[in-house]
Amino acid sequence: MVRTALSIVLLVIVAATGPAGAQPLLEPAECSFFVPEGEQATCYVLHTAADPIAPSLFLAILHSTAATPEPDPVLWLNGGPGQPAFDDDAAESWWDETAGFRRLRDVIVYDARGAGRSRPSLDCDDIPAVPPAPGFAADPLQLEAQRLLACRDRILAQGIDLSNYRLPDHAADAVRIVRALGLNRVNLVGVSYGTRVAMQVLRAAPELVRTAVLDGVYPPEVNGLVEAPAVRAGVFELLFDDCRIDWRCRAAFGDLAEHFDAMVERLVAGTASITRWSLEGAADMPLTPGDVIDAMIVMAGDPTLLPRLPLAIRHGGTGDMHEIAPFVARAAGSGGLLSEGVALSTECSSDWAYADFTTYARQVAAHVPYSSGHGVAIAWEVCPDWPVAAVPQDLREPVFSAVPVLMLTGSYDPVTPPAWAYAAARGFANVQVIEVARASHGLLGRFPCATTAAAAFVEMPEIAAADVCRDRTRPPRFLTD
Repeated sequence: MVRTALSIVLLVIVAATGPAGAQPLLEPAECSFFVPEGEQATCYVLHTAADPIAPSLFLAILHSTAATPEPDPVLWLNGGPGQPAFDDDAAESWWDETAGFRRLRDVIVYDARGAGRSRPSLDCDDIPAVPPAPGFAADPLQLEAQRLLACRDRILAQGIDLSNYRLPDHAADAVRIVRALGLNRVNLVGVSYGTRVAMQVLRAAPELVRTAVLDGVYPPEVNGLVEAPAVRAGVFELLFDDCRIDWRCRAAFGDLAEHFDAMVERLVAGTASITRWSLEGAADMPLTPGDVIDAMIVMAGDPTLLPRLPLAIRHGGTGDMHEIAPFVARAAGSGGLLSEGVALSTECSSDWAYADFTTYARQVAAHVPYSSGHGVAIAWEVCPDWPVAAVPQDLREPVFSAVPVLMLTGSYDPVTPPAWAYAAARGFANVQVIEVARASHGLLGRFPCATTAAAAFVEMPEIAAADVCRDRTRPPRFLTD
């Protein structure tokens, strides 16, 4: 079997790293995830320092199907921040999602510091929920904040410095991986928060980057906390407009905004509920506007669920929440896959550190009821007591680069809207933007045309990548019954 050039380089690096008895910088590791027949993967742990509590990164090389791969692999920067790359749901999907890129190149995937299989773990998932005090009504936001601060205490007791889990550290890790693998250049693929990391790499080490694909663009100059209310409102306004334009949707639902208003009135009045099952049996759970808005944001963020939103709103206007019910719990537990310690260390040192609460409060008031929910509110509860230093101001400035860049964005993205991609694009001399009208957050692996366009762009950055997505302007086809 032909060994890849990258594999040969690694054999030399691993053997030669460090003096005798020292902990190796790059250590072979078991690939304890699904590898399909006919595919190959090689795994390592990259130690960022000799200190045993210094972060170590779990990384996998998903090998190319080419006999002689190109020397500049793809380095995949996952989202979150703190999203594990190798959770049970994601591990198998990597092979299909990266197939187009692996036609000519290896793909390097890794767990960010503090997340997934990287160590130490800053995950808070095993910290139990704090029960409400006897005789007091439970405030879910306050209880969640107490749980996260208990997680903070546990992390600090291990001697871990949370200021080592900020944007510059994530970007430095990407550079460390490139250099540890003996590579001259890579092609970056960043998704969601990974796009912000990619842009920081472009700022700090542009010589290491051949091309960059940014999917769900999160520029450093944007304050996601402050802008979240307007972004959420924009998704619903687009939904109402698209339903008005689509004759099927208009015939089925009339003015969708009126159904939405009727639903909100019921929620404010406290007359809407869902049935929650537990070991003790069934119980009615009253719903708040925040519960339902958060659930609908989950639906909007999934292109397979987006077409059901008008139907869910119409039913909700009559008090029937069965379309929404499955996503209420999902929205409440949406942080379950994240390493929350990483997410908070990263965002508290960046967007929250530079956010103005008065401006945020005005944004919330201006976009009621869309600004309801706990989506970003938890940061205002926890970040004041999360011990991280703010990132330098210059890391909040726009990125300027001549590296070829392809940006992918979905019109219905409730997290990183198209406007952010177009704003970021102004700093790039060689950039293409593909907006898919029926897409939401994250196009790679979900929309074949976007995945194909990205792989083609990495092969030939000079191509007109948008030509691959000829139906990109087609809006969602909404379900009406």
